[in-house]
Amino acid sequence: MINGLLFDLDGTIIDSELHYDNLNIELLSNYGKKYEPLKEKPLLMGLPNIAYATDIVKRHNLLMTPEEFSELRREKIKQAYREKVKYILGFETFFQKLIKHFNCNKAIVTGCNKENFDLVDARLNLTKLFDGHIIRTDDVGKHKPDPAPFIYAAKKIGVDCKNCLVFEDAPSGIVSGYRAGAKVVALTTTLDKKSLIKHTLEIDPTIEINSLLFINKFNDSSLKKIISYTKKNTEYYSSIAASSNQSFNPFWTSFSFPKTLSILLCVNSII
Repeated sequence: MINGLLFDLDGTIIDSELHYDNLNIELLSNYGKKYEPLKEKPLLMGLPNIAYATDIVKRHNLLMTPEEFSELRREKIKQAYREKVKYILGFETFFQKLIKHFNCNKAIVTGCNKENFDLVDARLNLTKLFDGHIIRTDDVGKHKPDPAPFIYAAKKIGVDCKNCLVFEDAPSGIVSGYRAGAKVVALTTTLDKKSLIKHTLEIDPTIEINSLLFINKFNDSSLKKIISYTKKNTEYYSSIAASSNQSFNPFWTSFSFPKTLSILLCVNSII
């Protein structure tokens, strides 16, 4: 039974990942460097700001500190969130149909900092859309792929994480949701399926890829897949529970009380 919907933000609800790519290409070209999205993006997605900057500075041998590179990006990123970032194509209609079907609590679970979130929220009304349930990993104290952000979010909306659907486009987020015990819908809106699987398994080789549901866009076809996916999961775990209950069948449950009492009295009289 699904009673919680937990969504990542960047690349899942909004198209900010595209703007990150364009900005990295622009900034690195100023220093004679080339940013390669297909190669580098999977390693950067979901990282906290300074960790993100640190990776780029080291990878491209830039003669500056991660803090300096982060500052170069800061104003342009703010501008993107303030003016350019929009919903992923099809998300708004899909989301309304999704919550109508599941009729449950929902939350955003994001590594996006408050400053940038507030800028995009002013235009897209994300806080209202998610009933005020906005969980930032900075508030939790741990970042994806640690399961803590999703476990914390589930608790905040009053549900068990194992009864939640997690929507993620990043390898670290997929691992986080999986480790939290949720059912994970992996979106190929940012990375293609092959790359998403590859980098997810690099973070955690124990992930059961077949337990994930992959969708490539927000539409009615994907909604049907999600409904079927959750139904199959519910039936699977119900069958396990039923099997477990049947396996514990003490011999005395097969006796009726009067018959059993008669047998015991008879044995006692013989003795």
